[in-house]
Amino acid sequence: MDQQYMRFKSAFIKDGEMWCVPISMNWLFKINLNDWSIESICNLELDDEYHIDYIYLYKNIVWCVTSTGVKVIGYDMRTGKIEHYEMKSGEEGNRGTILYDKELWIFPIELSRQLISFDIEKKEFIVHSNWKKECLRWNIKGRSMFFCHIGNTVYIPLRDECKVIQYHLEDETIGVHNFQGQSGFRCILQIRDEFYAISFSERMLFRWNEKTEETKKIYCPYSQDRYYVKAVEFQQKILLTDGRNVDIFDIKKGEISPYKHIPAELRNECDDQEASRWHPLFFDILTCDGKYYLLPWRANMILEFTEGETEWKGHTLRIPEELFFKEFVQNRIQKFGVIIEDEITLYSFQRYVASVKGGYQEDMEKKQIGCEIYQKMEVYQREGNGK
Repeated sequence: MDQQYMRFKSAFIKDGEMWCVPISMNWLFKINLNDWSIESICNLELDDEYHIDYIYLYKNIVWCVTSTGVKVIGYDMRTGKIEHYEMKSGEEGNRGTILYDKELWIFPIELSRQLISFDIEKKEFIVHSNWKKECLRWNIKGRSMFFCHIGNTVYIPLRDECKVIQYHLEDETIGVHNFQGQSGFRCILQIRDEFYAISFSERMLFRWNEKTEETKKIYCPYSQDRYYVKAVEFQQKILLTDGRNVDIFDIKKGEISPYKHIPAELRNECDDQEASRWHPLFFDILTCDGKYYLLPWRANMILEFTEGETEWKGHTLRIPEELFFKEFVQNRIQKFGVIIEDEITLYSFQRYVASVKGGYQEDMEKKQIGCEIYQKMEVYQREGNGK
């Protein structure tokens, strides 16, 4: 996988610029949506083991949440000040985040774990103990992958059971909708009065009307060995990706068909083709001033669509080479317990690695990390960079 692609699952748009944090490094960037230039804002000063999944804007402060949800970083647009907040929850595991009112609600993927939130104004974490009580009362277990936030309600599809949880943010209570079926769902979204969920084990879209409780299964009419992993709404239609291809569901016609209006160069940058089955090309879609933007979680480009046109445009963006290189090397050198303050060169790195002494395991780790960095530095310097 080319780590230098600008790939991210969350972003916001302000004054014609898209703010984001790429998956491969904890650095805040903004992208000019007119000329597609990239500006580096700041290093978020996170350890290499963490990465940012969600980013929000609230009262001129950019709020970034790690994938585990236990670290929140605030960047003040006016002063450039960065603040870190951490919760010692004792529970590891991925989480999903929404911004509601003045709180970042951080939902567990493993539903039996804690539901926490971060009060932006008070700058403190809150554990919502009623979540576990409600899960016990409704016998809710298992995992959820992607959820849907509408007003003061969060709809959470279960992965292992044919159920959708309805969580009310105001009174912190749960309702459960049970459906007939052998497996659960990957994600859910709402269009008008109906919900659409992706089946976890079939190439199928599940439609559900909450008011009438009417349901319908819509199958892909052509054979594929891959299931859908993500869906987003686009002009009262639904774009579906299986990690490699893109289909479209026309709500009026009730049909799924291959989507042919995206660049042929679009691809999944996941090294492992099997793993690409679980990693969507895109995660979310943003709209602004008559344009749509598909956010590239594993795709090699950002896609842009303008109202009145028929084709998406692809923008392949990479993290600036010098910045990426220094961050790449520095993070791995820190694993040796030393930070090199001056400019990192191939010579200084070779000299440092040669001085490191340790046992068998440390030597093996040194060789593995050292080989990776060494190769990167050779290419970097061969292209005329560094010393």
